[in-house]
Amino acid sequence: NVTISETTASVEITESITNTCSVCGIEEKYHSYTYKPVIVDQNNKVIYDFDAFKCDVSLGVLEDTQVFRNFKASNNLVKAIKLEWEMIDNHQLSSYDFFAVYDGTEHPLTIEDNTSSAIIELNEDGVEKEIILRSKLKANHAEYSSPLPMKGSTLPSIDNINFAAGDGTSADSIKFTWNSFTPVTDVTYSIVYGGEEYEISDVSSGSIEIPMAVGGFKNSGSHDDYTYEFALQAKDIRGEVLKSNSDTGYIIPQPVITEVSKGTHSGEIHLSWSDYGEDVEYYRIYRYDNAAMSGEPFVLTSNEASFVDPNIPIGTNYYYTVASVKGNIVSAYETEFDTKTNNLPVKEPINRGYAFDTTPIKDNVVIDELA
Repeated sequence: NVTISETTASVEITESITNTCSVCGIEEKYHSYTYKPVIVDQNNKVIYDFDAFKCDVSLGVLEDTQVFRNFKASNNLVKAIKLEWEMIDNHQLSSYDFFAVYDGTEHPLTIEDNTSSAIIELNEDGVEKEIILRSKLKANHAEYSSPLPMKGSTLPSIDNINFAAGDGTSADSIKFTWNSFTPVTDVTYSIVYGGEEYEISDVSSGSIEIPMAVGGFKNSGSHDDYTYEFALQAKDIRGEVLKSNSDTGYIIPQPVITEVSKGTHSGEIHLSWSDYGEDVEYYRIYRYDNAAMSGEPFVLTSNEASFVDPNIPIGTNYYYTVASVKGNIVSAYETEFDTKTNNLPVKEPINRGYAFDTTPIKDNVVIDELA
């Protein structure tokens, strides 16, 4: 308690300050005190409170003893914290050794490429440290410490965001969802599959739908190029990454015709294509009477990966292509054809749509059965 005279509005207070922190035992150059002036009556009863204010007291932090300034600690590196500072003009970086003081210990720093920066390597995600930067002059070990500790942290883990891949609104897209979170500055977030990355501009939205052809995944899949293993990735400026849990998603697969042949009776055409089992609900067969696929096709359906089209009129050419269907979503399908006549050998494979030529060899010959 101090008494302020009636003729002045100031008072000098002397505090007993030491260089050692009473809490952690580490030498400190900075101390902080909070004061709250009050007015009391003759009975020492408080009759008026002033707002409390903070007073910062520094030891040896005069301009002529300062070695560095603008000390910063990062929060955007994987399992690491980057420290940066600026040297005062008349001090050379090479004349000093630098240390980071945290967790009650002084840790020597390795300067990065003759820059005023250093990396603290840690083995944890999302850990925060209060760090004091300390310099020691190599010639006589004279010390200077940052007046204030800076808070730095490693990049938080994203392995618990419930990342999931599901059906999109089109045949070749996948919708991704996750628990939204606040992005960290200078960190790149992407959906990844193998070596492919699709950058996300806003992870706080918690979802995105990506067309696979745009995302670069179209030619990278497994299981006939339609099943993919995805994850959400965070990449720091060093190229180090963190990944979420992974999940499998797939586009609605586009069937490939694997066999075309005449059926067991005249006028039949037998088609077979790649079988996707339970990944599709059924298959839709489009039959056109022209290779340009103009006009409305005749639509046939099959629950199997094969189909027999009966009663094909003699002298008629038909062009077939097949699509997969799941829900209300229809896959892409081939739009080019290999023209084949009706003497096509059994089990001759083709990899595109199929045109079956039923024109007889002679107009006056009726063909009952083709060999």
